[in-house]
Amino acid sequence: MQDSPRRQVLRSIGTALSIATLGSVSAAASDGRSGRSTVLDRTWGDAAEFGELFEYVPASAAGDEFVFGGIDYATMRESNRQGSTSVPVAGLDVDTDALSKGVVLQNGQYGGSVELLVLTGDVSLDAEGEVVEGPAGTEYERYERGGNVVAAVDDRLVVASSDDLLTDALAAKAGDTERLLDANEVVSEGIDAFGDADTRAVMVGDEIGYGQAFDVEVRFSGYATTVRDPDTLERTFLFGLADESDTEQVAETLREDGFYGDGENSTVETDGAVVTVTTVIDLAARRRAREHDSPGGLRVDRENLRSNDEYVTVEVTDGDPTPVDELTLEVGGETYDRSVWAGDQETIAEGDTVRFRAADVEPNLEVTITHEREYGTSSSTTYVLGSLEFDFAYAFDDRRLDIEYADTFDIDGDELSVVVFEGRQWWRHDADDETRAESPWTDETVTEGDTASLADVDPGETVIVTYGGTDPQDGIAYFRPDPPGEATVEYDFEARSMTVTLDLSEPRPAAEYGVLVDDETVESGWSDTVETGDSVTVDDVAVGTSVAVVWGENDAVIASERAVPGIELDLVLGDEIELEHVEGDAVPASKLAAHVWDGDRTVVELDDELDGEFAPGDTVPLGVDSVEHVSLMYDDEYYVAFATARTR
Repeated sequence: MQDSPRRQVLRSIGTALSIATLGSVSAAASDGRSGRSTVLDRTWGDAAEFGELFEYVPASAAGDEFVFGGIDYATMRESNRQGSTSVPVAGLDVDTDALSKGVVLQNGQYGGSVELLVLTGDVSLDAEGEVVEGPAGTEYERYERGGNVVAAVDDRLVVASSDDLLTDALAAKAGDTERLLDANEVVSEGIDAFGDADTRAVMVGDEIGYGQAFDVEVRFSGYATTVRDPDTLERTFLFGLADESDTEQVAETLREDGFYGDGENSTVETDGAVVTVTTVIDLAARRRAREHDSPGGLRVDRENLRSNDEYVTVEVTDGDPTPVDELTLEVGGETYDRSVWAGDQETIAEGDTVRFRAADVEPNLEVTITHEREYGTSSSTTYVLGSLEFDFAYAFDDRRLDIEYADTFDIDGDELSVVVFEGRQWWRHDADDETRAESPWTDETVTEGDTASLADVDPGETVIVTYGGTDPQDGIAYFRPDPPGEATVEYDFEARSMTVTLDLSEPRPAAEYGVLVDDETVESGWSDTVETGDSVTVDDVAVGTSVAVVWGENDAVIASERAVPGIELDLVLGDEIELEHVEGDAVPASKLAAHVWDGDRTVVELDDELDGEFAPGDTVPLGVDSVEHVSLMYDDEYYVAFATARTR
């Protein structure tokens, strides 16, 4: 099923909430509903412990946009769901297996911060905290963890984003300040609407929650998970509407989109102005689905592909036996006839083959096999004729390119074009770049040995044979004529000069070659003809300058180099980590900085550790305990050298 914009919005929201880490679970359905059995053997409403935790949440904790909820850790641990519950704040080192319940408030949604977290169970923090007197004379131990302040009081941990909020939380528990559920009727209704759910989150605000997906006013929205037995969870999404008359519209929209059940057995219900969507999740069935390896790894034997064959055979290189009626084959984006692609096979597995008609083959043809099942969908794709064989022969003097089709598969010449991209970065071309396209095989079926010629092609340009269009992504063969000859460009850091030397197979007219300094032509001194060994030296070349030797009217680049010092580095790994100059240029230390990487970056200015020049034999301490690699930069702009510790 293709996602509608509404489905995409709804899918994205839960993952943006810190509270989602408490106990959410993805969708997978099963019929039936088992009776509930938990170690606590009580519903949410019966749990006095939850009411006590809610009493810690003051009205001052919530902004205009917030998420509020809680989790029964003990009950969630009974389920066989994949993954584990977690604590949604950093730096709080507690054993989640020892937790009983938790309550959390997060302000904002995308990147929102957890303002308040209350945990109960066998909870404690390492080390002793500072004993502090709280509201109503209550003493507690105060800690600081991960940017938060923590109060350990009455076998509970109260984690707040600030001292003021922690004080308010303790005052709310003591009854000295207003509590959130007493002050905010909307969030109170949302919490109560979930019945006996073990994990619940209520989202309040115009720009937060699932209400963004509907064209009606939503007072609150939320989601919950309930453990019915170890292998059965119940997932609920909830919408509290401002106008009860909108409930049927929202309910019908949810039924049509099918987001919440993904085609599974979900129930949409209304109760006054509240709409709920409930899906039963069969964890045992999900495990079976995960353990089943769907058919995939499609592979076509390119060497034996012939246009006069009746069928193209596609090998399935991995996968467990899967009923054919659970599989779909798409060719070129269209669903293929199962009786054709599967033949008389009842299952498809590793080593089997599927097929489609050779008459349907065209270049860049996408072939996808999809396993659609109640608990998810998996697909595997391959491309047929992603490239075709063409031979290219280029004549420099005539500027002519001869093209010969050298593949065994016949193709429609009307779909073929030959496009010349004149920009150096042809793959980034836009409407302002100069291109030209020709169609040399119009009204022909192109077979092996067919030829075409293209005039006025210059070295440095890129020629692409395309199919079905004239953009780079339509390309099936590529050719770039190189300028005649090679060249070296060498920088002398001490002399601040750059020397260009030609390497040619035969003498050529000197007028064809030029030297560019930062894209500006300079006098080369070459006259008449040039040959191998001819060189030119450019003086006063500052570090960072680009020098290139080019050919022809379009300045096709033969070789280029940026002027930087030449240094070979090594890392010395001993009691302290040092950077060693092994050989190369001596460079003023004031010009150099070492960028040291080990997950994070540390910048070491060499003149802080070294006077004068950084020369062969010198070492510089890096002041780090570990290192992955080091980049040496000149003026903090130009890359000079690299050293790595990964091969040690």
